[in-house]
Amino acid sequence: MDTCGMSFIKYVLFVFNLIFAISGLGIIIAGGLVLSDVSDIKHFTTSELLGPPIVLIVAGSIVFIIAFLGCFGAIRESYNMLLAFAGLLVVIFILELAVGIAAAVYKGDFEGTLKKTLHASMANYTNNPVEKVAWDGIQNKVHKCS
Repeated sequence: MDTCGMSFIKYVLFVFNLIFAISGLGIIIAGGLVLSDVSDIKHFTTSELLGPPIVLIVAGSIVFIIAFLGCFGAIRESYNMLLAFAGLLVVIFILELAVGIAAAVYKGDFEGTLKKTLHASMANYTNNPVEKVAWDGIQNKVHKCS
């Protein structure tokens, strides 16, 4: 292949990896925002609800690092970096597939646990001042967002 074609491929690979690096930063930011929102309703949930935003932050960090590796490998034309990049992409694909399957399997369990916890908390609304403050806080937040 001629030099112009290789140069084109190098810059296309760089641009796509730059887009993925930016998306990794976006995932990190989204995870942080979700984590801050989860803290508003943590009274009603167990620690299981903190898992997904932390997973988003970790996944965004991994995507960013791998995309940076791809950008750097493409610009430097480093065979070893690009080989490591390709291998890590395969690992990410397998992990995404496993997480998607696990999310589909455990979705019902999570919804059931959350509903049970919310119903038990609402039953204590009038008797427990802590429950009342928690529910009133959520109602104020939801009302402001509407």
